[in-house]
Amino acid sequence: GDGGDGGGGGGKRSKPSKPSSRVDELAERWAVGSDGDGTFDEALVVDVYGRFLAGGRSGRGRSADLSRLELSGYLERYLWPHFDGESASWEHVMSIVVMLNAKFGEGVDGWAVLRAERARFDAFFGRALGLPSERAEMPWLERAEWVRFLVRAFGSLEEEMVRVQALKLASLPMWLTLSERDAASRLKAQPALSRPWKFVKKRRTKEAALPSGPPLSSQREESF
Repeated sequence: GDGGDGGGGGGKRSKPSKPSSRVDELAERWAVGSDGDGTFDEALVVDVYGRFLAGGRSGRGRSADLSRLELSGYLERYLWPHFDGESASWEHVMSIVVMLNAKFGEGVDGWAVLRAERARFDAFFGRALGLPSERAEMPWLERAEWVRFLVRAFGSLEEEMVRVQALKLASLPMWLTLSERDAASRLKAQPALSRPWKFVKKRRTKEAALPSGPPLSSQREESF
């Protein structure tokens, strides 16, 4: 069979005597029911990234390898459980970005994989933001994956853990520069921001009434 339902059930899954590809062979390290010993090897992550996910590869071959890695549970069984914000390699962070994009591309909620580990997510998001600064050059495909991730993050503000991190970059007071209609439209799409938005407007109304006008810090928030 093709093992399409991945994790569960009581039926026995036949194990091919010979892996169908190098990805399948490597996936035995983390796949459900595999003989892997559960140990983690950062060098393996670097190797997998360079072979199958790196920016120099595109087209059907990369897509097929990416699909195999996704089906094997590479993100949830290997990359994420062993991610450490301090010691993770550049390739480890970028691999998580690419695998999350793959999940979202298939209509799967990628944030669900990360949700239970809030501190780990915060560390990951910080590292993800700094990916371009950690490399002198990023090929266009890698930069495109990075941008896709950021676009997804800013489109997922209903996800509380994402919102906390993303709004540090796009300060809510900047919305004061929008028209009332545009602001209302964005609030309708992101109802979780209604309360903080009301707080921002109330604070600005009070500041505007000050003899000296709004403090410099507030002016900078709007123009950041």
